[in-house]
Amino acid sequence: MQTSGGLDCFRDGVFLFLGLMIDRLHHYMRELRTRRKTMEVLKKEGSVLEGEKARASDKVKSLKQEIASLQERQKQLLSEIEAKSKEIRTEKTSGIARQKQSSYIYISDAIRLGSYFLPYAYYTVAARVTQNHLHSKCLHTQDMIRHTAFMYY
Repeated sequence: MQTSGGLDCFRDGVFLFLGLMIDRLHHYMRELRTRRKTMEVLKKEGSVLEGEKARASDKVKSLKQEIASLQERQKQLLSEIEAKSKEIRTEKTSGIARQKQSSYIYISDAIRLGSYFLPYAYYTVAARVTQNHLHSKCLHTQDMIRHTAFMYY
């Protein structure tokens, strides 16, 4: 059987076209499979990142709460420090007042006992004042001691 040359050429062209279409179809199917796999991997990574994001936001919230509590604790400690420093200042001033009062009592006792003990009283009170670093606050006391000591000599 003899066929015409144009028909053979057409048939060969159709087979060639079908072969090309099948090849492209296989190529697109392979590409679709690889894209699906990468899509699954990306979805897993996305879910992992979402979980990490949730954990990170929880950690940020807890750290913010910790910062707030530490700032509150800092304010509390600062107020305690201020209260303690006021208390210390009060105790220091009352201690200075007691020391001045005891110096006056000591001097008045020395004056009452006589002039024999006055030099001793002067040096004892002056040494006490020097030990406590109260030169500037007790100048009046020292002047009074000197004046009293010189008055009885």
